Amino acid sequence: MKIRSPYNTVVLAVISSLAMHAAEVPASVNDALSVVGSARRAVAQLPVLAGTESFDLAAFRAMLIESRGATPYERYVTGQGLVEIANGAGTTAAQLTAFSAGWAALEVNWVYATLLGDEDAAKRLLQESNALVNHQGLYMENVQRGAAFVNFYPRIEANSLAMNLRRTAAEMNLISLIPNTIDPEGFVRQRMQVVFDRLVNAAEFIRSAGEAFTLYY
Repeated sequence: MKIRSPYNTVVLAVISSLAMHAAEVPASVNDALSVVGSARRAVAQLPVLAGTESFDLAAFRAMLIESRGATPYERYVTGQGLVEIANGAGTTAAQLTAFSAGWAALEVNWVYATLLGDEDAAKRLLQESNALVNHQGLYMENVQRGAAFVNFYPRIEANSLAMNLRRTAAEMNLISLIPNTIDPEGFVRQRMQVVFDRLVNAAEFIRSAGEAFTLYY
């Protein structure tokens, strides 16, 4: 019978640890992405308006409701609920990822409410979103402390989490293509650009943490 050397045992343990870390992309990230993606799909169906076509607002709103779906919309409507979802992730980097993606989904829900003409919901969602501004710094600070990296912080996890945020940013960026007819003052598109930049920044921050806290090459 072949005896496994202590060295091989350590190597296998490290590889197993890396596999578990790499797989730890919170399910809530995919849930949030479904919210963002639904809005992107609705916007993608809009005709490119040259200024002479008529725009059917009622038809657009019906399409928006159909693309939204009830379940993803209802999950990301309060800041506290979002924080609870994010805190359920296993590592500080995963928490930042879940928070960032969920915050983007909450902002998309504000987009839905705004474009559907639901002023009360839009106002409430905007307040919920604005209340989260300071939370992002706290999640980033937790990552920077490095307390959760005592068992190594593998680049493969950082890259996986960053890639998910980049994907969410890509979906979000398409939402900024909403035509002037729906967003004449550009307020929705401007806010979506801020969300896009925030997602990209969080992705780069996590990737940098992967470089800073990885103890092997």
